[in-house]
Amino acid sequence: MDGNEPFQSERSDAVARYAELVRRLRAGKAIAPPPPDPADPLAALGHELVSLAAELSRREAELQRLFELVQNLEHGVSPEDVLDRIFEGFSDLIPYDRIGCAFLIDDGARLKAHWARSNLGPPRLLAGFSRPMAGSSLQQILETRQPRILNDLQAYLAAKPFSLSTRLVVEEGGRSSLTCPLIANGRPIGFLFFTSREADAYRDIHQAIFNQIAHQLSIVIEKSRIFQQIAYAARHDALTGLPNRALFFETLERALGRVGEDGALAVLYLDLDHFKRVNDTLGHPVGDALLKKMSRRLRRCVGQRGAVARLGGDEFAVIQGPIASAAEVATLAEEIGEAVRAPLAIDGYDIDVDVSIGAAIAPEHSATGDELLKKADVALYEVKKAGRGAYRLFKPEMTARAFERAEIERDLRRALANGEFELHYQPVVNLADDRIAAVEALARWRHPQRGLRPPGEFIPVAEEVGLIDALGEWVLRTACAEAATWPADVRVAVNVSARQFADGRLAPTVVDAVRGAGLAPDRLELEVTESAFLDNSEAVLSAMKALTDFGVRFALDDFGAGFSTLGYLQTFAFTRIKIDRTFVAGLPERRESSAIVRAISQLAQSLHIDVTAEGVETSRQMREVQQLGCTEMQGFLFARPCPSTELRRLLAQTRPSSAALGAAG
Repeated sequence: MDGNEPFQSERSDAVARYAELVRRLRAGKAIAPPPPDPADPLAALGHELVSLAAELSRREAELQRLFELVQNLEHGVSPEDVLDRIFEGFSDLIPYDRIGCAFLIDDGARLKAHWARSNLGPPRLLAGFSRPMAGSSLQQILETRQPRILNDLQAYLAAKPFSLSTRLVVEEGGRSSLTCPLIANGRPIGFLFFTSREADAYRDIHQAIFNQIAHQLSIVIEKSRIFQQIAYAARHDALTGLPNRALFFETLERALGRVGEDGALAVLYLDLDHFKRVNDTLGHPVGDALLKKMSRRLRRCVGQRGAVARLGGDEFAVIQGPIASAAEVATLAEEIGEAVRAPLAIDGYDIDVDVSIGAAIAPEHSATGDELLKKADVALYEVKKAGRGAYRLFKPEMTARAFERAEIERDLRRALANGEFELHYQPVVNLADDRIAAVEALARWRHPQRGLRPPGEFIPVAEEVGLIDALGEWVLRTACAEAATWPADVRVAVNVSARQFADGRLAPTVVDAVRGAGLAPDRLELEVTESAFLDNSEAVLSAMKALTDFGVRFALDDFGAGFSTLGYLQTFAFTRIKIDRTFVAGLPERRESSAIVRAISQLAQSLHIDVTAEGVETSRQMREVQQLGCTEMQGFLFARPCPSTELRRLLAQTRPSSAALGAAG
């Protein structure tokens, strides 16, 4: 027998024992390696191999636990929360004293670092340092997209003293670092850092493990960013960045919960006046730029006194609080008005902007967000009805008026379908030959319960709710059909609002109505007010030119009562000017009224335009307007607006002379 056989047998037994231990490890069972035998090199080697296998098995289990943690994180968990959980649960897996993230921001131009957790002190925020320079370790990580171990940070800093991130780590006692890139959707978004106060703390196995952790963390971070972007977009206005209606109400409800403890609060409802004019005349890009600038002005103006939101379109809201009195609300409203009205230039255009503001106070007017905003809106409507560009605080009596308006709006929507509208006609008398030269068609609403309603009660509401186009078309077609039965020398005048020009369908509708009625085009006179040119002058003038080429006449109504339109008299060939009744009412007693009427008449004569005086109610006024140069008159002196049957009787009668009218006055 060979003398080595017992030794070989013992070695075979040792190998078999270590092989069994490895099999147990592979099966996921816990083992305790036998103590090494210094006299037996093979046993010592087996011990080391089994110990290494046990360590790898333990690390594999820890890594699997880490992967499950990261993969199971909710979408809304922040990167800091992820790092907290890693720090708390896996400090035994790898040596580190700090763990943190650095994110590329400003499209990669800068880094923003946030140390989430540390054994060395509280978290630190490191923001604003520049993107890594060429040759730095971070730049190399970005380019190679591979982890980087630095086990002697002091030596590295001595070679590259410009490395700000390394200097910060060394100043806090760090001696080793492991940095892994964070890659999401194929692009680098930042870094995952581990630092240790021990020198030479990291090995290749650490690099491999935490490169995988960084990959999982990148997925979580990207999902978190997407979630945050979606959440932000859902609660903020995309154009201005202001809170939207949803976030406005969330903020308002929280603020209302503190009313009484902190004092009262106010809601201000803002509407930019004539914003549509900017969009229509200068284009939507200018309109968008205006909204952005106004948003910044509102934020600066309100400041710490409250919160600003964009509710939609040209409407904004402000939550102001806490407040001690309504005077504070009035002061803020005045300051907002001044901020909005300040000079504004966009793309070379000087733009004049004004604002209408309504407000309500909690708990005085309401304790709920919906009701508070509704009452601020009611106050805002009062401002608009009075002419815009002002501020009103809600008063209880406004509710009754708002309720009445809501009823009118509701009834108005069914009135056209139910045939509740009718036309009344008011003659226009030629002062030279005392004959009826024209008849103005005026809409009336025969309400089932309220009786006959004047146009001033429902036309503004029809314009606001978008019914003016349908109502205006009905008036036009009905008036043309009725005029076709009158004497051929009598014109019919129909009022056209600015809103009817907006959709571009006015011109073809007029042409179709005239042709359908068999009416000569020059017998139709469309009356427009000065305000029609403010919202979209280019579209208005284009439609007017097309209709003038067709043969329709145009009259400028209520001349002198609104904005200056001398430029439009030069731009467009009106056939008639109608002097506003406010100037006629002062005749003949007020010399100022006489001077204005004379000046308008002389201007019209020089432009070969006829002049009609509106609101003539006495014979003295009739004689005065005739002497001042007016060519026609309209008013109660001759006839009030009347139904078509009575108008036909007037047209059939011998028309009275001016002398007869004067004797009657």
